[in-house]
Amino acid sequence: MLDTPSNASASTIVVGRLAAPDIVAMAQCIAIDVNAFPYPSSHFVFRPAVSPVWIARSAGESRVLGFLAASERRKLDLYLEGLATAVAARRRGVGRALLRAAIHFAREMPAHTLSLHVWVGNVAAIELYRSEAFNVSLRVPRFYRHGTFASSDAYRMVHVVA
Repeated sequence: MLDTPSNASASTIVVGRLAAPDIVAMAQCIAIDVNAFPYPSSHFVFRPAVSPVWIARSAGESRVLGFLAASERRKLDLYLEGLATAVAARRRGVGRALLRAAIHFAREMPAHTLSLHVWVGNVAAIELYRSEAFNVSLRVPRFYRHGTFASSDAYRMVHVVA
């Protein structure tokens, strides 16, 4: 577990791995995912060795505030499949805390890179990723289904693990 002070309140954001028997937390992650994305960002298949999922909660609380789902795509790359925060918890440091947990995990793997795709119009997410040393490696045309967003293009962003 990582404890991270949140930006907007005195509470602490606690990040930990999603445990197999925690069906309630998994359901909360799915609800957050449905609210954040037009289609599932992750399949929430529980394979902790190759598909870790981190969840964030306020200290002492059971409600999930956000999740980050990842998978090992190539031997030395951890791919971030989905990162989402409950609407009421946005702008409180939840996404940043989850992202930092994944970066820490990648260092321990060890992985050389973390990578992800993000819609080119998702300015808040792009700013978050850039602030955590992710860089745009390329623009991927037609990454998303036609009609999902105003544009179907995505950026592939990469963080080089130090």
